[in-house]
Amino acid sequence: MNIPAKFAKNASLLALLGVILVALGLPLFEILREAVFKKGELTTAVLAETAAADGLGTILLNTGIIIIVSSLAGTICGVVLAIVATKLRLPWAQAFRAIPLVPLTIAPIVGAIGWVFLLAPRTGWINIFIRQFTGGDEGPFNIFSLPGVIFVTSLYIVPYVFATMASALDRTNAETFEAFMLNGTGRIGAALRVVTGVLRPALLAGLILAILEAAIQFSIPLILNVHVLTTSIYE
Repeated sequence: MNIPAKFAKNASLLALLGVILVALGLPLFEILREAVFKKGELTTAVLAETAAADGLGTILLNTGIIIIVSSLAGTICGVVLAIVATKLRLPWAQAFRAIPLVPLTIAPIVGAIGWVFLLAPRTGWINIFIRQFTGGDEGPFNIFSLPGVIFVTSLYIVPYVFATMASALDRTNAETFEAFMLNGTGRIGAALRVVTGVLRPALLAGLILAILEAAIQFSIPLILNVHVLTTSIYE
């Protein structure tokens, strides 16, 4: 009796998966076709031209550094904030759960422009305030830099990791934490051991989301004038 219903459910899932694959695959196929075919003939001219482009090594290096550093920084911050929001039993913990999600309400291009107003070398408000005590004409911070892109990108990675880990921590049995705490581990230490042990799949899922979010960033490096793969494709 349940076989037709199960078959229908599987068929629906396969159909949905097929639609997603087609929607994602067609644009990628066209990009690859344009890259290796010219006037209907197979060619490597486009690929060779791309490989010989000026500054390609710097672009790849910038992209790799941003992906690695910002995804790790965003993941660490997201995990710590999730532990604070779910396991420390602070009186303001529920209100705190909304704070890490704030970047989701602000477009990355708007956030990047906002940080330009704050940390531009000469006109950034924070820099102007600091120079009242330290002197100088510029700095001390420069948002138009690789560290600046990493910083802003990390802020936009945190919500994805936080949401993943907070949901997983909420579903974790309290006895798991108590077992670690009975052995002398503090509340934060117990939460970290649970995250790296029982909740390792959720942690890996959050890290994968962080890497993908860092890799697809376009508006942040564009506004902050750091060349990466996405901005190079656009140019």
